[in-house]
Amino acid sequence: MARLAQSLQHKGLSMQRRMLININFMVKEVTKSFETFVESIDMNYHEIYYLYQAVSSGMSVPLLFRVEKANNSDDDLIIHEATGTTLRLTRNARSYLPKWIEENLMEGMDAESYYGLKCAMEKD
Repeated sequence: MARLAQSLQHKGLSMQRRMLININFMVKEVTKSFETFVESIDMNYHEIYYLYQAVSSGMSVPLLFRVEKANNSDDDLIIHEATGTTLRLTRNARSYLPKWIEENLMEGMDAESYYGLKCAMEKD
């Protein structure tokens, strides 16, 4: 990535253009499917909890999930920082996703109960 940024500087591209290229370089796959997004990431319970937090709050979780608006759209993007895998969410999908995460990834528990239980189990 550093080499890419260096080579772009030498070609006289603007900082904004270099940033757009870097962002696009980091986005690997874009999907609208919750299942496809989750299956493409090997998540532990911490990451599941923080995905829930990112989706619920609409705020990024540093080093894990970046939340941003899709270009020319009301859709949101949830980008897994490590892999670049991106989930594109309509407003309706974004409002449903926290419930889907609880039902499918958190064993039917609410986020706080799930995270507390997993942390307690890890200590044992």
